Amino acid sequence: MLKIIKWIIFFLLANIVKSDWLAIAALDESFFRSEQQRIDQEYRDDHVRYKNEQSHLPDRLRDKRLYTNEYWLVNKDQNLWIGFFEGKKIKVPKGVYLNISDESYQAQQVVRIKENRKISQFLMSSGMDEYPDICLNKNDKIMKDEKFYTYFYSGCTYDSLQRNSIKHDGHYDILLFDKRFNTLVKLDSIPYSIPEGLKYMSESLVSKNGYYRFDSAQGAFKITGKDQIVIVDPDTGNVVPKVPKTDDNGRTILMNGKPVMVDDPDSYNPVILKRLPDVTVAN
Repeated sequence: MLKIIKWIIFFLLANIVKSDWLAIAALDESFFRSEQQRIDQEYRDDHVRYKNEQSHLPDRLRDKRLYTNEYWLVNKDQNLWIGFFEGKKIKVPKGVYLNISDESYQAQQVVRIKENRKISQFLMSSGMDEYPDICLNKNDKIMKDEKFYTYFYSGCTYDSLQRNSIKHDGHYDILLFDKRFNTLVKLDSIPYSIPEGLKYMSESLVSKNGYYRFDSAQGAFKITGKDQIVIVDPDTGNVVPKVPKTDDNGRTILMNGKPVMVDDPDSYNPVILKRLPDVTVAN
């Protein structure tokens, strides 16, 4: 009988201790959740204050970094803002990405450029049938802003950012926004593993007599209209003659009995980014 009583007492005490432990665990979880929410809110508040402070600075003194899912003031006189945003999610078949073996849905990456009440949108893609890059880390920054153009880059790392490591992998897309014709062009893409290349890139673009010379690629081009580009001679700015388009067997492709003429595929050819519908912000 005494043994049974001891077991009953032990059982009751064990349940009391268990109840106390569960209550403490629930309290701890609630505390940590509340504390994390407080820290997150403090970070958001600090960022809003920082953004407001930066917006009041002259253009030459303002932080040149760009942020995800928000606009950043680039040119105060022109009321020009730029941001990288997550767009709609699209279905991506298996096998497109190295580390994703199954079909997945990935958010498109969209560059939005806001001038006063008008928002222009352009689709960033990896070049693989317009599927978006999967970036675990982003590094976007303005290199140069002039009256008629903005020159900037978008950095994407595929694995966690670890300098001097084989995991430090990704790329920088070098971008030019022409303000006269509201056109966004990708000039080049360089490996993320050589960030010193950005210094060279920042000095590679030259605006000259109505056209752009891109010394990094030893090429030049002229934007002649909205989403329209012609390749020009880097020294003279004269339009480079087009060449006949050929098929995989080297035969000239004809249309209505005449050769189809294209820019020389072996020369420098910047890429016009795909335009999405413009948006006008209501007053």
